[in-house]
Parts: sequence; C-alpha cells; structure tokens
Amino acid sequence: MSESKMKKILITGAAGNIGSALTLALCKKREYLVLAVDDLSTGSIEKLPSTETENYRFIKADVNDCSEMSAIFLNYHYDFDFQMRRLQKFKPGSKDHFLFLA
Repeated sequence: MSESKMKKILITGAAGNIGSALTLALCKKREYLVLAVDDLSTGSIEKLPSTETENYRFIKADVNDCSEMSAIFLNYHYDFDFQMRRLQKFKPGSKDHFLFLA
C-alpha cells in the first residue's frame, strides 16, 4: 500500500514498555504508517521495530519541546495519536511546563 493511502498514527513515548508494545503491534498492520516519537531519555531504541520496517518511522524528539513537536505536526498530518509518554510531575507555578495545544 502506498504511504499516501495509509492511516498515519503518531505514538509519543514509543520507546517505553507500553509504547513499544503498541508500536510493534500497529506495525504488523500494513494499512498504518506508524510514527514513533521518543527522546530516548528513559526508553530504549532496541524495543522498537527495525528501521527497515516499511510502515514505520522513528523520530527522536522531546514532546516537551514545542518547536520539535510543531515541526512533527506540520510535516506529518497524522490521523490518530497515542500519548504513551511518562507523565512529568510539575510544581504549581513552575516555569518548566506550558500548555501545549495541537
């Protein structure tokens, strides 16, 4: 199936335990193009499919970086997303977090 006809699925936290299991399962379905996003700070690239997998793309990015995520949103017009990333704990009023709208 051509890439343009595939449903695009974005998975953040793709290299973690749950994210990698979801990524591997969805890659078995050839009607999906799986876009796996992870900064590899806690996950492992070894848990993910081979880069030779035709319906899979790995994007090393930090989901907390607005410019990196904006570029992904603009370059890949995905149909579905799964937020599997580890939740960060922030103190109220902390300057380390922001509201991210997609």
